Amino acid sequence: PRVLGGERTERRVEWPDSAELAPRPLPATLATELRSSVVPALLPRHEQWWEHASAVAGPHGTAVTMRHEGATLIASGSRLARLYPHLRGAQGSPRLRDQTAFLTRNEHVWHLAWVERGVAYSLELACDEVSDARCTDDGFVQRVAQTMVWANPATGETP
Repeated sequence: PRVLGGERTERRVEWPDSAELAPRPLPATLATELRSSVVPALLPRHEQWWEHASAVAGPHGTAVTMRHEGATLIASGSRLARLYPHLRGAQGSPRLRDQTAFLTRNEHVWHLAWVERGVAYSLELACDEVSDARCTDDGFVQRVAQTMVWANPATGETP
């Protein structure tokens, strides 16, 4: 069949091995929510973000929403991709986790996007106060993304 463009495909996901997982156990509720994830979830290294986190695992990806001291982080991953054979891929500018990434800001929300281990990841940061130092430039969101840890083993495995 001829590819017209925009067809969905699923990437091959590469799961982290148990030695690569977060060094500390996740809160029980979060661990349970991630158990059915079809992609490896990434979480901030700093555990204070895990305390007020919730995850939603769908058929193609997972999203984790976290709150801490007036800021919200949303980390999501999807194994879906769209094929556009007539378009050349865009090249991101920052390097993040040894990958090319894309960084944008819209209405005071920072957004990073990259592909790693066959998963399209994004990390968004929004602060309750525009003057919050974590949101005045891209430094904080990039540091968080750079040091994120793998949160879950492959579906059906136990940490």
